Order: sequence, then structure tokens, then C-alpha cells
Amino acid sequence: HASRGRSTIPINARAAAGGVAQRALDLLHWGGPSINERGRLAVGALGEALMRRDPADVPHSVNRLLGLGPGLTPEGDDLLAGCAAAIFAFGRPTGLGMADRDRWLTELCPPDARARTTALSVTLLELACSGHVADPLSVLLDLGSGPERCRRAARALEAIGHSTGRAWMTGCGVAATGLASSAFISGPMWM
Repeated sequence: HASRGRSTIPINARAAAGGVAQRALDLLHWGGPSINERGRLAVGALGEALMRRDPADVPHSVNRLLGLGPGLTPEGDDLLAGCAAAIFAFGRPTGLGMADRDRWLTELCPPDARARTTALSVTLLELACSGHVADPLSVLLDLGSGPERCRRAARALEAIGHSTGRAWMTGCGVAATGLASSAFISGPMWM
């Protein structure tokens, strides 16, 4: 489903929460820490909200992240796009229903986002919320991708922007950790 460097996010329908947990660790390792302390705290709050399956904290985190940082795609926006992509890809194997998934994705991209950050950044966030990301990130979100393919995709993402690719991986990793943790707490690992 690739089109001009953009791929459809896989939904990993047959995967288990254990696979999401392992991929979360990989994503966090490849992405590394966010370079902005404020961004780390806000994206961490999103991960905790996902673990509790409580979207009530999302607007506060989005307000702290949207537009945070310099450049065409501020780091805070990239972290949000990464979270959105992970929710899209890993919601089903961790027991997040479609209606809940859609509510989370709507909360991550508020109606006034275009007035609060760059047009390019909002477009990338909107694409992630609708199930589309850059090809290398799609590879990392596909739990069927093997280790070598994932390592190549992670290296390709590192080369995107000053911090964009790394922030996408970090946002994905944090959201995947929250989703997998919630699945382990609320049900068996093989959900």
C-alpha cells in the first residue's frame, strides 16, 4: 500500500500483546530519549493514560506537546504522531476496541491544531491518525517485520529531520508500552 514514501499502518490483527511489548522496547531503544525534558514528561503522561485506558488526560498532554520545539515538524508534534501511529497499529492486539481507538486518535489531533503548529507537522499528525506514515515507520509498526528489516528501517528513520524520525520512534515506543502494559494488567498476555 505504499504511495510516494507513505505506507498504510498495519493493524497487526493476529498479533499478541507480548509482541507489542517487545516491539515497544525496540522502538524506545532505536528512538532514544526525546531531547526535550518537557516533551519527555508530556509523552510519558500519554503512555500512562494509555496504560489506564483513560483518554481524559490526553488534552492536557496534547496541549503541552503540540507545537513544542523548533523546525518544520516540532518534536512535540512528532511525538504525538508516533503515539497516534502506535495506537493505530497496536490497539487491536492489546484489546483496544475500534471506537476507543478512534476516540484516542481524535483527541491526539484537536480541531485547532493548524493554528497551533506548522502545516507540515499537522499534516503528518493527521496522516498518522488516519493510518498512514512514512515507509520505514510502517515497517517498525508491522510485528511481522524481522529483526534485520527493522534495524534498516530504524536507521532510515534516524536520517529523517533533525529529530523527527527518532521522535516518531519514541512516541510509538511510549504508546506501545502503555497499550501492552494495559493488556497485561487487564487480561492474559495472549490477548
